[in-house]
Amino acid sequence: MNRASLAGRTPDPDRCPRDPQESAEAYLLGHLRPDEARGFEDHYLACGRCAAVFEESRAFVTAMKQAAGRLCRSGKGPRVRGAATARSGGARGS
Repeated sequence: MNRASLAGRTPDPDRCPRDPQESAEAYLLGHLRPDEARGFEDHYLACGRCAAVFEESRAFVTAMKQAAGRLCRSGKGPRVRGAATARSGGARGS
């Protein structure tokens, strides 16, 4: 389903998520169950408000992922305490 196939369809404002930004970020980060993701896709394609929030969230998440990748590759990112222990399989308290 794409935006063109939904042209002329009026979204039900009662179906807008309570926090469209949080829902968009959860979708972009893969935190929604498959049924939730399908519902989000169906709604955001038909709802201009949610589509706009999604595009803003997508740009933000993409920029953060790129910045994190650059930091990791540069070696200048924060060191995570216990990372070496976790990698070696000797995590504390386990």
